[in-house]
Amino acid sequence: MLPLFAWLLFASGPNDPQLLVSGVDSLGAPTRDGRYLTHVHEGNLALRDLARGTDRILTTRAAGSREFAYFSVPSRDGSQVAYAWFNAEGFYELRIVGAGGGVARTVYRNPEAGFVQPTAFTPDGAKILTLLFRKDNTSQIVLIPSAGGKVETLRSLQWVYPKRMDLSPDGNLVVYDSFRTGSTTERAIYLLSLDGSEERMLTPEAGSYLFPIFSPDGASITYCGGEGESLDLWQKALSGGQARQLAAGLGRALPLGITNAGKLFFGLRNGASDIYEFDYPKLGQAKRASLRFAGMNRAPAWSVDGKQLAYLSRRGAENFGQESRTIVIRDWGTNREREVSTKLAYMDRISWSASGLVVSGSDGKGRGGVFLVDAASGLTRPLVATHGAPFRGYPAVIGEAGILYFLSGGQLFRQGSTGNSEAISAGTKHNVLAMALSPDS
Repeated sequence: MLPLFAWLLFASGPNDPQLLVSGVDSLGAPTRDGRYLTHVHEGNLALRDLARGTDRILTTRAAGSREFAYFSVPSRDGSQVAYAWFNAEGFYELRIVGAGGGVARTVYRNPEAGFVQPTAFTPDGAKILTLLFRKDNTSQIVLIPSAGGKVETLRSLQWVYPKRMDLSPDGNLVVYDSFRTGSTTERAIYLLSLDGSEERMLTPEAGSYLFPIFSPDGASITYCGGEGESLDLWQKALSGGQARQLAAGLGRALPLGITNAGKLFFGLRNGASDIYEFDYPKLGQAKRASLRFAGMNRAPAWSVDGKQLAYLSRRGAENFGQESRTIVIRDWGTNREREVSTKLAYMDRISWSASGLVVSGSDGKGRGGVFLVDAASGLTRPLVATHGAPFRGYPAVIGEAGILYFLSGGQLFRQGSTGNSEAISAGTKHNVLAMALSPDS
């Protein structure tokens, strides 16, 4: 997951977003007084002075190091910043550093919970509301002590990745988004009390709602709703009643935080990915191969007979981590597209074999690995699936003889019809992301 570079916008009221600063990513948050913004600068955690347009670098990353800063959030008084740090061992840990710089403290590190995302400090600064994403594909909403110590788990969400969560100003409530009960596409916003006495849905209306943030007084939440390419901004009181639309058509918004003065900071994600075709070897003008959902497509794979093209297409709003994707197949003869429905929680890459679509990703049971999907029905079965596998799964292909080849831990494995896997290569330190078989395989 790489930083998402964006234009940062400042919304001072309904329907009047203003350009505030450019050239920063959307991985940080504003201080409550609205004077500073945390972000990542060349791998280091930085604090942008919004009035002067200057950066204060808060961490020291050695040149050529694989380590880097990621998500961050300032404390409510602005005196310190909690941030995720990708360490030399290859997983994220939670650190805290003073807003003036100095020596950082590691307050949480666990290779089994390899991804951390701090989202809010408690009012007294003693704990940090954090999202953990574990190797078994379980996500957890937790409180981590600022001084280090025992982690308090508030909610486990299996493979679901909340797009945003926040802590109320009094420190008693958590608001987060997750899939609506019974749906794998629509998201709803939920309210959870820290003592476990209450959990309820705040957005029972049909549709998808996400990115919730508490108002400064804690009486309402601000959140987004709508399609991924054109989100609207809404506000709703915790006491109930109808939601009020604050702004429409924000685009690909990523809310970052609200100041004490009630001003919302949000980023606009830019850039897109799509599938293109051109006549080879003539390197002429490329033509978009996907017929719908422009800018939301990736990972193309031709069928064995060359008559169909499958690819992954994003659905719903973007987020800071996993994205919801579906498989789309275009028939080159009829020039029609259709979607293939699967029960997979996440799909990272696909290839096509005579046996069906080979999909790397994870299922709804917290298992990552490789899955075989029937291109007609969407029927899915695991080929290699374990709770210890990454949620992105393993790069994989199937040869003509039905032999599965996949990459795991820097090694190439072969698996036959018996389901037994054997390593057929020595390990490598390189992070291999894709593989292919030669035509004579």
